Amino acid sequence: MVEDVYGLAPNAKFRVYDIRQASDWISAVRNAANLDTLNRALGEPRAQLIGLPLEAFGGSGGVTIAGLSAAIAAATANGVQIVKSSGKELRGENMAIAIIDTFDSSNIAALQNAGEWPNNSATVTDKLVLTASADGVTFGASRSKHGNAVTEIVYDIAPDAKYRLYDTSSGIGGWVRAVQDAANLNAFNQVQGEPRVQVISVSMGVNGASSGDGTGEGSDLRGLYEAISAANANGVLVINAAGNEARSYWDGESSAGAGNAVAQDFVRGNRDGTGREIIDDINILRRNASWGDCVPVGIADRGVADRYAFNLRMTWNNWSTGAGNTTADYRLELVRWADQTTTPAGAVIPAGWVVAAQSDNAQTGAFGQTPSEGIDYAAPWQQGLLVATMCCRARGASKAAGTRAAGCSACGSSASRPIRPTSCAFSPMTTSRGIRCPIAR
Repeated sequence: MVEDVYGLAPNAKFRVYDIRQASDWISAVRNAANLDTLNRALGEPRAQLIGLPLEAFGGSGGVTIAGLSAAIAAATANGVQIVKSSGKELRGENMAIAIIDTFDSSNIAALQNAGEWPNNSATVTDKLVLTASADGVTFGASRSKHGNAVTEIVYDIAPDAKYRLYDTSSGIGGWVRAVQDAANLNAFNQVQGEPRVQVISVSMGVNGASSGDGTGEGSDLRGLYEAISAANANGVLVINAAGNEARSYWDGESSAGAGNAVAQDFVRGNRDGTGREIIDDINILRRNASWGDCVPVGIADRGVADRYAFNLRMTWNNWSTGAGNTTADYRLELVRWADQTTTPAGAVIPAGWVVAAQSDNAQTGAFGQTPSEGIDYAAPWQQGLLVATMCCRARGASKAAGTRAAGCSACGSSASRPIRPTSCAFSPMTTSRGIRCPIAR
């Protein structure tokens, strides 16, 4: 017990009481909570949390139970939290777990031999069931080890459970069919019998593909939401990872109002020294603290350079519903800072923001349109630094008050360590908004 709690709270201080008889429970609670024999507080408690096994609350005799209840009440009044523990280690007995992910078949045998993965045996022939992707590709052919790692973690937690693994390299359609099969639903989400599993674990996500309200209405994810709801109704707990973009996400109210080509103000209410409102239409993307407001380019290794690529997704709350289609129209731009230059003919090109890439899908109220824009961009192979920022700008149709730019998300894997180009230059950024790229040496 102490080992388990210490694993959860290694920095806490511990008071451990050896209980030899039932009345010792009362003495332990009083001592930890700093109570006298009449359960009066003598001062601050010696512990903020007391863990008691369930047997302390039963089978100890009526007198002891009454005394323990009084001590617990006084301890709680003195600011102590009482936790009842069953003392039983749960290992997934009598249950089945589905894991929906992408897999690599090349190291499954090694993981099983090391005891890190479930495996079938002569006595338990259905300990592990592997289901290929819906498009018929062999299980694990995508060579993505993400699902292998997830299975390893879940198996460490519940080694006695049975497992059904679904390879979803076929995308959202495969994801939907995996949920339906695990929950024993047909293609119309109708229950066909008892679910094949009690828990479905999914460590995947899609940025900017739905409203995020749990319905999927007006998006390509509606079928997935409906399958999950049907699985819940058939007694299956569906657990889905929240994603990896918590620190690369912007959310706020639209400031554009009516009109064409009106820029989004990312910092509402920002004013200069004279009280004049500043329109902060540039939202800086920062990939690595060591690079300041810059992004490295000119990396010789293409694979390493791709780790610094931008995957930008923007959505807003104007999804098609029974009340109407998408009409609020936005353009998403990825811009970089360019220093002042002079052409061979002597013309001066002033410093300023230059569009590196943009997304401008139509949102005109036509059927099938969605309130979403996306950019996938890798910095060019050139020496120096690309100063990259994101600008969400309005275009076209007027926007009703309160239309929400629900997510400008910049995501992508980072290099395990900063990779500096062989030769690079750092250009300072200076704008009327006081944005500056620190010079690094």
